[in-house]
Amino acid sequence: MQKIHDEYVGDLKLSLYMDEDLAQILGEELKDDEDVFLTAYHREFTIESDIVSKEGCRFLITGDEGNEEEAEEIAKKYHHWTIEAYIHGGVSLDFSNEGNYPDRRWDVSNPIGLIFVKKIKGETKDKAKEKAGRLLETYNQLNRGEVYGYIIEDDEDEVLGGEGGFLGDEEGCLKEGQAEAEMIKKERTKEKAKMTKEAKANKNEKMHSKLSEMLLSDNEAIKRHAKGIYKELQK
Repeated sequence: MQKIHDEYVGDLKLSLYMDEDLAQILGEELKDDEDVFLTAYHREFTIESDIVSKEGCRFLITGDEGNEEEAEEIAKKYHHWTIEAYIHGGVSLDFSNEGNYPDRRWDVSNPIGLIFVKKIKGETKDKAKEKAGRLLETYNQLNRGEVYGYIIEDDEDEVLGGEGGFLGDEEGCLKEGQAEAEMIKKERTKEKAKMTKEAKANKNEKMHSKLSEMLLSDNEAIKRHAKGIYKELQK
């Protein structure tokens, strides 16, 4: 985890972090989606699929090389688009020739693979492409490690709350953390007030018990002293 922000809510410390390990896990889970998925074949970014082979993808891209029979079967079930990657200290994906990158000549590999969206009756190809675009953005967020979380600690570093898995939403993560910290702060204030009230009640009970003992004493001086204290308490 990489800590990116600290702030205080009362005496509670709220810390935001980026969780690169979770980003990798989420990236692996995306591969299991059979409705929207992608394939990529590059030495710095490779994603293979159990649904379509590399040779099937090759034919869909080139139209004359690879597994034509498999490609035709996939094309019956899925809309598909070629994708490109901008590789410069990281990997950014987009539809082929649609990425707005600073230098296409040197850092863009096109195409590196395909993105697939299962055909649904009544759904247009434009709607399917919107789904594909969201998946590309999800991969880009994961590639940048943009999975956020927060933890809430007291002044003794005891963890009192927290949550993770905010994909590409640093602002939402911060707001959620602030809301939980405020809630914990209020609960702690109530608990502290309750404990103070109970402690005061216990102290008064002990004092009255002690006064009762003094009033029953055979020593007149002690009795007079107890009566004086009792009168002061009645004021």
